[in-house]
Amino acid sequence: MGALGVTERLAIVGDGLIGRSIRLALARSQPDAVVISLDRGDDLSVLAGASTVVLSAPVDAILALIPRLPELVPEATLITDTGSTKQAIASAAREAGLRRFVPGHPMAGGTSSGPAAARPSLFDGRTWFLVTGDADDDAVARATALVTRLGAIPAPLDDDGAAHDRLVAAISHLPQVVASALLARVGRRWAPTACASPAAGCATPPVWPPARRRCGRPSSGPTRATSRRCCASSPASWSVRPTASRIRARWSGCSSAPTASPSIHNHGMNKVIDTADAAVAAIPDGATIMMGGFGLAGIPENLVAALHRRGTRHLTIISNNAGVDGFGIGLLLASRQVKKMISTYVGENKEFERQFLQKEIEVELVPQGTFSERIRAGGAGIAAFYTPTGVGTLIAEGKETREFEGRAYLLEQALTADFAFVKAWTGDHHGNLVYRKTARNFNPVMATAARTTIAEVEHLVAPGAIDPDAVHTPGIFVQHILQGSGYEKRIEKRTVSHG
Repeated sequence: MGALGVTERLAIVGDGLIGRSIRLALARSQPDAVVISLDRGDDLSVLAGASTVVLSAPVDAILALIPRLPELVPEATLITDTGSTKQAIASAAREAGLRRFVPGHPMAGGTSSGPAAARPSLFDGRTWFLVTGDADDDAVARATALVTRLGAIPAPLDDDGAAHDRLVAAISHLPQVVASALLARVGRRWAPTACASPAAGCATPPVWPPARRRCGRPSSGPTRATSRRCCASSPASWSVRPTASRIRARWSGCSSAPTASPSIHNHGMNKVIDTADAAVAAIPDGATIMMGGFGLAGIPENLVAALHRRGTRHLTIISNNAGVDGFGIGLLLASRQVKKMISTYVGENKEFERQFLQKEIEVELVPQGTFSERIRAGGAGIAAFYTPTGVGTLIAEGKETREFEGRAYLLEQALTADFAFVKAWTGDHHGNLVYRKTARNFNPVMATAARTTIAEVEHLVAPGAIDPDAVHTPGIFVQHILQGSGYEKRIEKRTVSHG
């Protein structure tokens, strides 16, 4: 269930900017998925035939709908949402007994709203929070797979949504406070209190609001944006006090405002996943995966074995080599899970040789230096680069060549992936990694070049235990980390001297 398949039916409740963009993004990545969109007034009984339901409506509408879901959808249905606040939604789902509800929030949007502004790339590379505290493991894995398919980066929060709400409240209220403070300084003609009355249309109704909400605000002029922001959240919950020396802002009774400096140290920054099987649960068929290692040194043994157990197929593997028979990538080759290999050296594996000679697998051989640089370029956002390596050989066939200072160069394109499996010696809960000696090899560059990086480590330590100067891969490149176990650390070729 990690990927949406032909028989998967996804229902999107809400056909605005986010809902329509979800539909377009899914059509781009999984064109054979069956998707239906529902809006105000539509018959919700069709949800009974959906295996995944996405609630992409305003928060109040989501809260009103949640108590009805147990009667509308089968127990096995995955339910998620895109509301901008999470604690209330998570609480409502918990009270309704919805163990397969995974609250979510894509940190994406645009200057225009509505379905006309939707686009399939809206979520590309954007963080998508998932509140996982009350959901079962399979639901979390399926929600993570969906978010990945949409192009976003899943960010699990193992709590009740409080950390998310504190962080987002601080981010969203800061422009409001600054603009309101400016308004208070330049004049009070259009003071925020003009929106304080619910009768003016500012209070969010318990149902889907009209497409356009209006309240007391000027029709034009420099304060229009401020007044519109005032309508977005009740101004009765905040106040601005100008003074001679500074503008002081305070929240008074606003439930979504931070009561202290926002911190996600214990939740949002904790990237630990308990098992390798849970880490690979969201990887769909057809994924492209980078796998660190040189020979058998520094390979992500636990993650590869878990992917083998899961049986994910039609994979494109980017790795320096193809492992050995019965170990590492060799496991995936033996079970015919690999569609294509992009490598520099493919010896030492008889099964790979057999599949290659029988034309059962696609192979792209790359010079090792070029291989490393293509990955580094992918991580750095460089689309392509010129190199003299391979000019005049089979490697150059079909590629652009140019001459610089009398020497021919070959244009090579960057390599990126959906996922990267990396192996490190030590890592902390925030994803900071330290490698050991030659086991470092391709792991650091691969960690930067994938949409989602999963790291397994031999020693998982608490934040702060690693000297910042010793970090090889900063945690910003790592989305998930797990404690590895049972490492064999096989020796690929043992050489002994004879007395």
